[in-house]
Amino acid sequence: MILATPAAEVQRLFGFPELPNLQPRWNVAPTQPVPAVRREEDGRHL
Repeated sequence: MILATPAAEVQRLFGFPELPNLQPRWNVAPTQPVPAVRREEDGRHL
């Protein structure tokens, strides 16, 4: 798994009001946390 999408693009795609703190990673290990977007009544959350 990789995390390659720029934070500004994630912000634009999901409509986040603030720029998410995401750093690119090219080798995400199974034990490392990864960002996930979830939808709730008050909007999307990272």
